[in-house]
Amino acid sequence: MKNKLDVTVIAGIGCILFFHLPFFILGEGSYVLVHDNLDSELVYLQVLKISGNLLGVDGSPLVYNIFNGINRGSFHSEFSIIRILFY
Repeated sequence: MKNKLDVTVIAGIGCILFFHLPFFILGEGSYVLVHDNLDSELVYLQVLKISGNLLGVDGSPLVYNIFNGINRGSFHSEFSIIRILFY
């Protein structure tokens, strides 16, 4: 039992180090993505809902209400549970 716990702890520490490896390699040149939904994600969902592209039903490759036409592929997948809840 103790050997199994040691392997789990070592694997956990290895995963954490692997996740932070770009920060160690790049140093100050690395960046952190913060995935918050407070600034624009709700607005994008509302515009997609109004234009009929929220669930990909319209089939139009461009959403003209954002940035004078942005590709639908630039957004998250329409198969997300958040999309269904927002709809």
